[in-house]
Amino acid sequence: LKKVGSLTSIQEVKDPRTHAKLPEICVVGRTNAGKSSLLNHLLGHDNIAKASSRAGKTTAVDLFVVNDKLVLADLPGYGFKGPRGSLHKKWDRVWWPLTASYIKHSGVKAALLLLDVRAPPTEDDVFVMEELRAAAL
Repeated sequence: LKKVGSLTSIQEVKDPRTHAKLPEICVVGRTNAGKSSLLNHLLGHDNIAKASSRAGKTTAVDLFVVNDKLVLADLPGYGFKGPRGSLHKKWDRVWWPLTASYIKHSGVKAALLLLDVRAPPTEDDVFVMEELRAAAL
């Protein structure tokens, strides 16, 4: 890696992109699955992607440019533990519509879906897998 940088955070996929159109790969998975940590490791930076032990830290589609040739996207996590509360509602009303719109309309070329290998896929995992498959990712 020669050049890595934080590009932007997208709150609306319809917002015009201010950067050159580059191939994009998104990272998706349950909350606290290690999406941001994986990106930090792949990019060779400790904290370019906001990693946290707190569920719901990633609240937008965060884009990172690599060598001016590729964009990696960190998507909000899903599958919050515990009783349905404010994070579940936020996922249903804001983060899933943003994630679904990104998957369907951004031109993303590939997806990395992080799953916990210690447990069978959850209903949420299967739903997201089906959405990715439907988008040919």
